[in-house]
Amino acid sequence: MDQLLMILIDAMETIDGNKGSRNKLEKKIIKEKNRLNSIRISKLNIRTGAKDLMEPATLTEQDKVQIFQKTLFKFKLMKIRAKIGFIAFKQNKTINELLLNQIKQSYLELVKNREIPIK
Repeated sequence: MDQLLMILIDAMETIDGNKGSRNKLEKKIIKEKNRLNSIRISKLNIRTGAKDLMEPATLTEQDKVQIFQKTLFKFKLMKIRAKIGFIAFKQNKTINELLLNQIKQSYLELVKNREIPIK
């Protein structure tokens, strides 16, 4: 399932499910890198008196991998949330009721097995 998600994320160039949204993010990152580089170079030029020699910034492989990993994590989290929501729906409960009942059941079982001491 994760491999299918990775293929879809890459083919759609997405970070939020909309086709091409990754490209918009990449452009914003490059724009911000260029802005930071221009500030750094202008400070350097003031100190040294040199001319502006700024090269345009590019996205590194590390940046691309980091975007991809964060996007994959978001989609995995959405998948888990959907499963929890469906389980709650099948049991005709809200998600809060489902989670609180499971916590209560786990607590009672731990007390019953004497893994949690009763004072």
